Amino acid sequence: MELQAQLEQARQDKKLAIGTADKEIQRIKTLIADSEVTYSVGDRFKDDEGEKTILVSSLTMEVVMACLKNGNRYGDSTPVSSWREIPQAEFLAKFGERNTFTRYWDARKKCKC
Repeated sequence: MELQAQLEQARQDKKLAIGTADKEIQRIKTLIADSEVTYSVGDRFKDDEGEKTILVSSLTMEVVMACLKNGNRYGDSTPVSSWREIPQAEFLAKFGERNTFTRYWDARKKCKC
């Protein structure tokens, strides 16, 4: 019986260690994801004149900035590599030349920036 109790304790210890390792892996993945600046459809911005805008999808794999106040679009829709994760360099190349947009709502994280 002693051997069975030792085996059960070892099994429980390994299960606990695996759970701890899984939590640490998830924490590291979150840190990596948080350090990479990306944008997505639903993100909200203020332009350099204080107008609030939102990044919306117009067609498959195309996005456009739209004013929340009146619905006016900032230029034509533009293709992106992924409307769920637009890298910062791609976002700036598409939208940074016309206006300075400052994100104040991150749609993926569901939080204020």
